[in-house]
Amino acid sequence: MSPVDLTRNYVLEHFATELEQIHAHADCWLPIERACCRAGAPPAHRGGGGVDGLGDVHDTAVQPLDAADVAAACERGFDLALNHLGVPPLGRDEGGASSGSRDLGSPDPQGSAVAMLVATTQSEVRRRLAIFTRFQQWWDGDGALIGGGYSARLAAFRSAVLTALETA
Repeated sequence: MSPVDLTRNYVLEHFATELEQIHAHADCWLPIERACCRAGAPPAHRGGGGVDGLGDVHDTAVQPLDAADVAAACERGFDLALNHLGVPPLGRDEGGASSGSRDLGSPDPQGSAVAMLVATTQSEVRRRLAIFTRFQQWWDGDGALIGGGYSARLAAFRSAVLTALETA
């Protein structure tokens, strides 16, 4: 599960009813994903496929985005938006950098490919969880100061994503 999936689920669980969740997803979440995908998609993907309704499904020149493409584009957009909102990157002790992992440029004494894979995987997990953690800090911190409830909070994040992508 990507940090984007974690973030989406975290946000939607704040809405009391299924109908509120559907509206939040349609009105705010999908526009966020679409904007991120448009900004982060390779040229062959721009304007089509991927996230629901991104483009003309009959345009065979446009290749659809897969889930990994959508997640990567959204991770970039979320990182830019969180920077725009003033949420600092996480420190080493909070899982943001490569806390506790060894330098992957130098082989371990055993020459173990498994050890390198584990270290790489741990580093990637920390990096990806840092996006969710930073979002959660904003949502429960400065985002909570926004009047109008969860819908207004999500709309504020949508605006931050759109602004950050436009200025990137």
